[in-house]
Amino acid sequence: SNMDSLLKRLSLTGKW
Repeated sequence: SNMDSLLKRLSLTGKW
């Protein structure tokens, strides 16, 4: 779902 995409994006950004 869109939420999954958002969460993944947040996780990726949080890694930086």
